[in-house]
Amino acid sequence: MKPRWLLVGLVLAGCTQGITMRHPDGRTAECGGMAFHAPALQQAAPERERQCINNFKQQGFVRMP
Repeated sequence: MKPRWLLVGLVLAGCTQGITMRHPDGRTAECGGMAFHAPALQQAAPERERQCINNFKQQGFVRMP
């Protein structure tokens, strides 16, 4: 039973919360929220998240609190 809980803990430790964006017309989009990946992908995640946010901002989306 212990190995299963250890695996669950490792997977949850690699998850991040996504950033929700909303358009004035009511559409929503989410950036980030990446699950556990290889270290190389985790290092690139902040840049991909930043690009995602900037892309939606250019389309009129705003970040929700």
